[in-house]
Amino acid sequence: MPGQDLTSKDISIFTQPGGAAPGNALKLAGMDGQHIAIGGVTRAIADIKPDFGYDPLRPGQYEARAAITSAPSDYDGFEISAGELSGKVPAALIRDNVPFNVYMNAGTCVDPTNPLAFTAYVEIAANCLISGNDGGDRKMRADDGVLIDKLTVKALDGLYPVGPLVFGEQQPSAVASQVTFGNRVSNLCGVAGVETKDLYVGIAAAGATVPKLRYSVDGGSWADLAITGITNTEAILAVCALGQQLIVVTDKAGSATQSGYYVTDIDQDTGIPSASWTKVTAGIAATDLLTDAWVEGNALYLVAQKGWIYKTQTPLTGVTTMRTGSAGSSNITRIRGRNGVLGAVMADGTLLISLDDGATWGAGATISVASPLAIGVVDARRFYVGAASGVLKYTDNGGKTWSTVAYLGTASGDAVNDIAVVTPEVIHLVVTASSVGRVVSTWHGFAKSTNTTNRVNNFVTNGGMTRAAVPRNGSRGVRANTLAIVGTAAGGTLGSVQLGRAPVA
Repeated sequence: MPGQDLTSKDISIFTQPGGAAPGNALKLAGMDGQHIAIGGVTRAIADIKPDFGYDPLRPGQYEARAAITSAPSDYDGFEISAGELSGKVPAALIRDNVPFNVYMNAGTCVDPTNPLAFTAYVEIAANCLISGNDGGDRKMRADDGVLIDKLTVKALDGLYPVGPLVFGEQQPSAVASQVTFGNRVSNLCGVAGVETKDLYVGIAAAGATVPKLRYSVDGGSWADLAITGITNTEAILAVCALGQQLIVVTDKAGSATQSGYYVTDIDQDTGIPSASWTKVTAGIAATDLLTDAWVEGNALYLVAQKGWIYKTQTPLTGVTTMRTGSAGSSNITRIRGRNGVLGAVMADGTLLISLDDGATWGAGATISVASPLAIGVVDARRFYVGAASGVLKYTDNGGKTWSTVAYLGTASGDAVNDIAVVTPEVIHLVVTASSVGRVVSTWHGFAKSTNTTNRVNNFVTNGGMTRAAVPRNGSRGVRANTLAIVGTAAGGTLGSVQLGRAPVA
């Protein structure tokens, strides 16, 4: 943190055998396990080499014409010096090939034994494996020293920081129903951090006022943009950025029984969307209204009532049916994806999974939860589903079995409205209880969670929040430390757009 010196006395270390997951308990080094010290931290970065070309003006000479960036040659890594004071064999000697996470809390913690307590940041070493084990020295007498292992560790999912999210609120004139970040990426000559500053919000209709788009390209000042052709009977279901196109999906873009979406271009230099919109309904079945949409990779996926799923890579030309619905089928309530894995949850509790860009969809066991509203995708086996009752369900076997996850702040009448998965460790819930919205955050894969400091700060009291978004681009550390949440402001008439950032990012 700027202006603050951190020493080894301000760091507490926790391990999580098995990695980030609800059932994997955190262990405090020095109390719950052996004494350890972290050293030799290395972060893998790209190698940069010159691309030499023949110089025609200087015979026999060459010049560097471009810089070539190659992939890193190794994982992020570090060393663990591990010892046991009790006379027992150090666990490192008998726990080879077991993945684990390491959390290094930095700052003058009030309670260094609390894995949720940090004042500066926590550095996460994710999905670690031991690649080498130096067994250390053996002494003749027990009081000459303890048995020490020096372990070489590879963090397969890297090292990244998580800090305190500090929120600020904007209040548009009507309810903010949907939100997404843009696709622009920072470069050396452009605006720094645009991946966290381009924000596009769908504003709901208010009486005779039609829905509109509200956007910011600097993370602070806002402008409104009319959506050509939209009517005050339409509800915005999703706002998505696909390439340079911005897409606003509504339930009744064609007619009272026909859904569709509106498309405009985003200026790739400024982030400002064009005032010219095109309405598209081609390929969407009549009478079965859309319910949600999601961009995964280079495609837009849309889901609808009675089990319909659509896909397009060229939004202006319409969509293609990927799953045909039927009269007796349940409605799909939400679709999400991560790293090429797509998951959709149906109103009857069925989880649909696709691992082939939406071409085929398999179903897991029915989830015993009423009114599923939200889904979060970690990978092909790990999914979270949130319900109107506040229940959060989790599976680590692709939906064959489900368990209930406890999270901080669970109360009767809660509703889990959205789940934003950044990494297996960092996940956010948007929860509404008694018409008040809050954010619940974890950086331990829901082994621990919190809705207040030190992770969630200055979250403004509101009239209910419904959707969350994290940046699509940027490093893991940037995305894990930026969060936008939208809904209704306190009082129930204005909108609420709350943008949280951690200073560490």
